[in-house]
Amino acid sequence: MKQKIVVDSKINFLSFYSGLHNEFEFILDETLQTNADLYIINIWDSDLLVKIGNIESKILLVDNEGEDWNYEERIKHIKPFIKENIYFISARNLLNENKNILQNLKYLNLFYYFHRMNDGFYFHPPLPEFELKYKKYDFISYLGLQNNNTNYHIDDKTWRKNYLDSIDFNDKSVFIPKTFSDNLKSQQHKLHNGDIMGDNWGAYNWYSLIESEQAKIKIVFETLPIDWQLESFFSEKTVKCLIHTQPYFLILPIELENYLIKIGMKLPKIDLNELCGYSNINEWINNNKEIFLKNKELFYDMIHDENLPHCSFIKKILTKNVL
Repeated sequence: MKQKIVVDSKINFLSFYSGLHNEFEFILDETLQTNADLYIINIWDSDLLVKIGNIESKILLVDNEGEDWNYEERIKHIKPFIKENIYFISARNLLNENKNILQNLKYLNLFYYFHRMNDGFYFHPPLPEFELKYKKYDFISYLGLQNNNTNYHIDDKTWRKNYLDSIDFNDKSVFIPKTFSDNLKSQQHKLHNGDIMGDNWGAYNWYSLIESEQAKIKIVFETLPIDWQLESFFSEKTVKCLIHTQPYFLILPIELENYLIKIGMKLPKIDLNELCGYSNINEWINNNKEIFLKNKELFYDMIHDENLPHCSFIKKILTKNVL
């Protein structure tokens, strides 16, 4: 009989089920009332400490949401509980590791947002391959929302525009849509997908993928600026690059760039200024399309990979006399 794992959220159920369902029985139960060998619980759950106190079985606390700006306070509260039957797994690197702690698995951010996107990407087959035809623009890029409720942690909200201004695009066309601007009425309604409800800022929208198809190459800015020195994370912005084969330049902190390379992703080696000096960028796109095809293939393989560190960690937790 398979050991049972109970998960308290739909996103984590999907994120962990993919690589482990062949060995364990997964049950989604937000109340955690179902008996199980292991309970997987979000660390940002408001009832976290109450839930932990009522469970005698093994518990895995999970920190995989990227844009979770209160994580440091949360870590302070849960740190004393990480002992004996309670384990911790994180996309960040915040605690001193021991046999109950596994950290710096930033790919967990990517899995989290892949399953969180309100349009339900995970329900659908992979997107068709990008085709270099019927393109109105050479480049497309988004500057992001600029109101006080977004990127409130970053004092300088002009870094994306400053970066684009530093590029000599020469005769190349650049499209900067206002589709997801702050005051657009279409952004004020709610989207609902299963148990996920939130403002439609366009962050989790098919539309930006469709809109980007008007251009040959997209320039994608992650949430954090390239000179970010603190704990970094991935968001849905990187995910939407990896699930499509449209050529892209990801502008993100060097820590994240190095991490993508570490897990096997390829990034364009050419500088944007150099590329814009080409008389025809189509040749570069055709010569480098394998980069984006391979990244997409690798990402989908990772989602179902049974040998990733978090899968091995959970297997050890559920193996007697190992942890």
